[in-house]
Amino acid sequence: MLEISLDMTPTPEPPTSLVPATPRFVDSMLSWATDLLRNVDALCTEAATLRESIALIQQSVVVALANVQLHANNIKSATTELVRIAQKDFERMEQLLHQYTADLDILRRVPVHPQLVRRSASGGTASVLCDVVDVAHVHRVAASCRSAREDVRALYERVMETESRLTRDLRDLTHEIEQTDVKPSIETYEQIVGLQEQVHVEHASLVSMCQRVESPSNPDWLHAQAKAEALYARETPILHTLDCLVQDRNELLYRDINLMQDISGLQSDFTELSALVAHTDVTLESSLNDGFQVLEHVHSMYGAYGALLAEAVRRSEFKRMYLAKAQCIAELMAKLSEKETKRRKRLWQDLNGAWPWELPCMDLSLPVFDITTRCHDSSSSTTYTQEDLAEFHAQLHALDREMRTIDSTRSVEHDVHIYMRRFASEPHNFEEDFCVLARRELGLEDMAESSEDEAIDSVDGNVDDDDDTTHKQSRPERA
Repeated sequence: MLEISLDMTPTPEPPTSLVPATPRFVDSMLSWATDLLRNVDALCTEAATLRESIALIQQSVVVALANVQLHANNIKSATTELVRIAQKDFERMEQLLHQYTADLDILRRVPVHPQLVRRSASGGTASVLCDVVDVAHVHRVAASCRSAREDVRALYERVMETESRLTRDLRDLTHEIEQTDVKPSIETYEQIVGLQEQVHVEHASLVSMCQRVESPSNPDWLHAQAKAEALYARETPILHTLDCLVQDRNELLYRDINLMQDISGLQSDFTELSALVAHTDVTLESSLNDGFQVLEHVHSMYGAYGALLAEAVRRSEFKRMYLAKAQCIAELMAKLSEKETKRRKRLWQDLNGAWPWELPCMDLSLPVFDITTRCHDSSSSTTYTQEDLAEFHAQLHALDREMRTIDSTRSVEHDVHIYMRRFASEPHNFEEDFCVLARRELGLEDMAESSEDEAIDSVDGNVDDDDDTTHKQSRPERA
């Protein structure tokens, strides 16, 4: 049994005498006073235990409430984050479901480059962007997305309703616990302590008075008899007050047991809510990653086509630059090879008469620089130019003006530009990039183009002069 009851048998009445006190009567009175004091002290010890029990019971409820409040705050944070995500996701779902038919209509008006998008969804040749899309499949997906949206919205509303109800229950429970006041019980205990102190004082007075009774004719024994009666009367309020403290403890225990059950139930409900929040979050994410992703692709296809065309133009320009530079390098190496061949021939003519034997190191052949890259594209390849990109933007601008007459709140051109900007790389100057790499890799100085040309001409002239001088000087020697 959780309820407690104490043995509160009162101390027997003090001994009485109708004749003058005898030493035996005095000893009996002192023994009775000691028993009463011992009984009162034992009752006060039980009262202290009850006071501690009441404090611990209330403290356990407060701690349990603090734990469930902490758990509730963590779930509240998760729920708040879910609300933020859900509002954004539901808005995106509504937008995609509302505009996917308009997106398909736009794709029907967008012509495609014949070499960039060749095959349609049915296997034929694509002439407009809508040919790349399986329209029937998109409509089936949209119907499935509507059903998925309603399911996840019902799940989300269930989370919100559950969170609101549990928050309300927790607030009511918190108010009830905070209204619990154990101060009256503490005051009851303090009242018992005060009565105990009075008993100790009167017990000491009775003992002192009994010790002064030296003979039966001493009239103090009558005063001692009256003091014992007063001391005996002090025990009754202590017993009554202790009984009130026992009742307080039992009532508080039963009340707090019910509160602990409510707290435990709330703890379980909040745990289930946490699992429901996580499930709703996963469902939201999976919904957007499944059917709605198809609608997202339909919505972004125009922008993706523009980004693809822009990248094709950039690669074509890079290819032309690359082939041109490779041709220039091949021609440069050819000029260098020709100059070296002339020098070797002149030197060999001068040394041939002075050295009659053939030397392997005097071989006139040069290392071969073989490059197979051609300057012009083959007839089978496709080249994309800035004119293709300009035509795309012109068609986009015209289509935007046309669609604004149907829906003035939407700018197709703005949406396409925003999407293309995600994939646009930093602008590159191919010539500048090539020059920087050439100077760094070949160890050339960073000089102006005119200075480089003058230096090259100067070197060429010196080499020719040296060759001519050597040739002229060698003739007299051979003569």
